[in-house]
Amino acid sequence: PLILACQLSNLKNQYSIIKCLLENDAEPNQSVSFNPQHQHQHIPYRTPLVAYIKHAYDRRLDMRIVRLLIGYGARVSFSRGRDSVLRF
Repeated sequence: PLILACQLSNLKNQYSIIKCLLENDAEPNQSVSFNPQHQHQHIPYRTPLVAYIKHAYDRRLDMRIVRLLIGYGARVSFSRGRDSVLRF
């Protein structure tokens, strides 16, 4: 549920929902592995933080959400790979 809440950019009360999930022990570093049967629903090998940043393309980032995820232990790392959030 956390990764879905992070990737739904049009979710009303997104900050409150993500905060509630984290307060109730949602794992901020759990990644979703690729499953061909559900490829339309999930992002392969991405964490909630990466999902949030990747799906914020149509709006401005809410830095409260970024801080919230990091505050609950989300790992921050960047790569130059194909699926990198930041493309170099």
